[in-house]
Amino acid sequence: MGWTNVGCSIGYGEWQCVDEPVADTSDYLQAISTAKETFTFTDINLTNITISKLGMWYYMKRHNYDTNRCFSPLIRSNNTDYLSATPICIFPGYDAWVYRDYNYTTNPATGNQWTVAEVNALEAGMQGTDPDSGGRIAQVYAVITYT
Repeated sequence: MGWTNVGCSIGYGEWQCVDEPVADTSDYLQAISTAKETFTFTDINLTNITISKLGMWYYMKRHNYDTNRCFSPLIRSNNTDYLSATPICIFPGYDAWVYRDYNYTTNPATGNQWTVAEVNALEAGMQGTDPDSGGRIAQVYAVITYT
């Protein structure tokens, strides 16, 4: 959808650049634009639970040393994109791979607490925040907090 596949084998989909259980920085997605990228996730295989939070985690790095590299976490529901209120950034002068997260206590599509069906149908990812933004992403995963 717009993030460039870097280091993944030819024919790999973008999700294969960010799906490792342990982050692998030899392959990643890179954007220097307002491009979007979303992924689907494996079902959580749970029933009769109350979901209190969905956390989206990103292992990220800057493109270059001089400017901010920011993106907005994104949830897609019924073909509608919901961007986070606050972008995730790495600021000038910092050039290491770091984990950043964004937490959703409610589903942005409904304004209500997440349901198991909604988490199982999750499509999430990120969007660069301006034409010179985005950064590098080597791993994307979701963490569900529930009782």
